[in-house]
Formats: sequence, C-alpha cells, structure tokens
Amino acid sequence: MLPRWPRRVMLLNLALFIPALFLGGYILWQTTQLFFWLYIVVWVGILTVGRYFVCRTCPYYGQDCPTYGWGHLTRLMFRRDETRGFNVAAGVIEFATTIVATLLPVIAWVIGFSGKVADFGTTEHILVGILLGLVAAGFVVHQGTGCSKCELEECPFSKAAQEKRRRLVRSV
Repeated sequence: MLPRWPRRVMLLNLALFIPALFLGGYILWQTTQLFFWLYIVVWVGILTVGRYFVCRTCPYYGQDCPTYGWGHLTRLMFRRDETRGFNVAAGVIEFATTIVATLLPVIAWVIGFSGKVADFGTTEHILVGILLGLVAAGFVVHQGTGCSKCELEECPFSKAAQEKRRRLVRSV
C-alpha cells in the first residue's frame, strides 16, 4: 500500500499550476489566436485523454496527489481501471505533453520575435516573464513535493524508480 499524499501538497501544486495555466491562455489570447486554440485543444486532451490513460490505472485514483489532484478529476469522469497497472508509456507521454503545453506561450513568444506568428507588446513580454517564473516555481515545487517523494515504482520520475535504478547500477 502506497502512502497517502497530504492535501496541502496537492493544493500547493495547484496554487502554482492554475495561475500559470490561465496566464498562458491569456497571453496567447492577446497575441495569437492560432496558438491560443492549439493551447486549448492540447489542455482539453491532457485533462481528458491523459486522465483516461494515466490516472484510471494509478493507485492514487480518486485521491489527493501532487499532480494537481487529477486523481479526483479522473474519478468524476471515468471509472477506475483495475485490470492493469500504472500505464508507464502514457505517463511519460503525458509528462512531455504537459511540458510542451505549459511552455506553448513561451514558444509562441520566441517565434514572435520573427514577427510572423504573434505580436507581443511590452505587457505581454512582462507576462511571459511572470509565466516563466510561475512555471519554474511550479516545476521545482512539484519535483520537491511530488516526484522526489513518490513511492510509485512504476513511474520513471518517482523517487522509488530512481532508487531502483541506482541499486541496479551499483549491483552491475
């Protein structure tokens, strides 16, 4: 049995994630509709398809977790899948997709310097800086309160999986 996560861990991660999510959307809405709608589609996919493939098989389904409480969200949308274990491939794909989605406003900002995709004014430049700060803080907090303490051995980003890899390397 895995240990339960304290609710404050989930809430702390959410406190950094939600403002970054909405700020990213606002920046894109103000600068490039193409990237804004791509951002919306990707996040809808993460919040639905990602939950279907990652959270339904997770032992933290329906519980507090450092991943923004998505276990609770999943319980509202899908029944638990107890026929198989944690979906490692889906977890890795989701991790990469979440990073790209979170940084999509920054990607648009960088491309915007060419003048072809987006038009960033002084306010948007400042907001991108704030977004980068929120994303960096969110990553550090998530790693510090989540992955670095997680006992879910199947997830390659967890403390348990990293310790297992270290033991294997030492024994070789």
